[in-house]
Amino acid sequence: MFVQSEIVQRKVLLALEVVDAVTGKRFTHGLRVIAYGLAGQPIINLSDRFVWLQEGNSWPEEIRVDPQSLPFLPPLPLRPALPSGALPPCIPVILAPSAAYPFPDGVLALRGALKESAAPDAAVIHPARLELKWRYDEGEPWRSGSTSNTDLRGSFALFARTSGSSLRADGLVSVRIDVMRDSHSKTTGDGFAFFQDPYPKGCLRDARLHTRPVLLAWNTLAGA
Repeated sequence: MFVQSEIVQRKVLLALEVVDAVTGKRFTHGLRVIAYGLAGQPIINLSDRFVWLQEGNSWPEEIRVDPQSLPFLPPLPLRPALPSGALPPCIPVILAPSAAYPFPDGVLALRGALKESAAPDAAVIHPARLELKWRYDEGEPWRSGSTSNTDLRGSFALFARTSGSSLRADGLVSVRIDVMRDSHSKTTGDGFAFFQDPYPKGCLRDARLHTRPVLLAWNTLAGA
């Protein structure tokens, strides 16, 4: 259980800032945070940061953040380096949304699953890493959206903060998804049909959550 206080009698060792990747807001409730190598529990200060106090010469070997039942993917363990300056470090942790995340209005977002093929009994692919890219015009370079790892069911969630006002008359944005699996990379490319209708190939409605899940079949994706 965390101790909530802003007044401490000992010096601060380090702080941890956990941020929702979609909203950019810090939060603390519902998380399980453990610093291996430290005996004390973190304090939650009034700035919504986890703060550990000095314990002699002890330094955490590893810090783990467990979202538990929150709609986020568990981040990789942290192995913080010893600080080189006089000020205690504040380590940021960005939590990526899981497929259960309730995306707010105004965000281009979609959920889906990655499988070996489109067959009903096809095996899911885990682990794999996906990245959403978007642009308004074919002459523009692709812009990076979010990245996501598949979970044990092959599910993923991706989003991008576009301008929110498509420059195209049809209100669409061109989208592609790059997939990294082991040492292999593939992509949906420019003409992927995310849905059969109502959007043309390679496009989605801008700045909205697309509630229908997208199926990505590895054997049909293009080589990157």
